[in-house]
Amino acid sequence: TTSPSPPSSHSCTFSNSASPPLAKGQTPHPSNGRPAQELITKFSDYQPTQIRYFTFHSTKYYWNNEVQNFKVLTGLEDLQVSCSTLHLEHTAGLS
Repeated sequence: TTSPSPPSSHSCTFSNSASPPLAKGQTPHPSNGRPAQELITKFSDYQPTQIRYFTFHSTKYYWNNEVQNFKVLTGLEDLQVSCSTLHLEHTAGLS
């Protein structure tokens, strides 16, 4: 019997790079990687954010500074949100 490996701790920094890497099969935007002026204005005061997290038994935990403890990272699939609920609650004013 093998013992489980200890959880690995990660730190991930998100930053606003001018040209994000392309996924396999994607092509560059016609603007040649230069973001639109409105996006520059919108995110001009953006500060990089560092998230401390680790994965244990396929569950991700992230550091919550408010409670000074790790919390389980949940997504929409964990909350069992239906597409119709998202559509009803978040499409007002869209045409």
